[in-house]
Amino acid sequence: MNPPMPGPLKAARIILFVTAGLVGVSLVMSLLSLFFLLGAPEQEQRRLLAESGTDLGEILLRFALGLLSAVALATAGVLLPKGGRRAHLLARLLVGGAALVTIVGAVLTDRAAAMVVLSPLVVLILLQLRVSHEWFVETERT
Repeated sequence: MNPPMPGPLKAARIILFVTAGLVGVSLVMSLLSLFFLLGAPEQEQRRLLAESGTDLGEILLRFALGLLSAVALATAGVLLPKGGRRAHLLARLLVGGAALVTIVGAVLTDRAAAMVVLSPLVVLILLQLRVSHEWFVETERT
């Protein structure tokens, strides 16, 4: 049995799940908008896309990147309590990857998602704290 998870790791886990949940809500809203758009007549689709300053490809790209980010963040949150160096490494890779995907998405679509970039950076800092590192090393032995 693993020793109790330190506070910074509990906070990191909460941040991961909250961020993944918010991204998930955003994805559901995007999916509903996409269904509405695709159900509209072609002329109405063109008008809506022109008003929003986007195109169908950009909407699908943002959806795919958001889905990838949400899955990575949720997976990292699930991995944290397992402990050990492998979970520590995988969590850092997943969280860093989610931040990178969000940055790439913001660059490609000209839409910033500050919360989704800042929260993984905060989580990465929490994962790198001495108390966090010591817990992962300790749980490697148990």
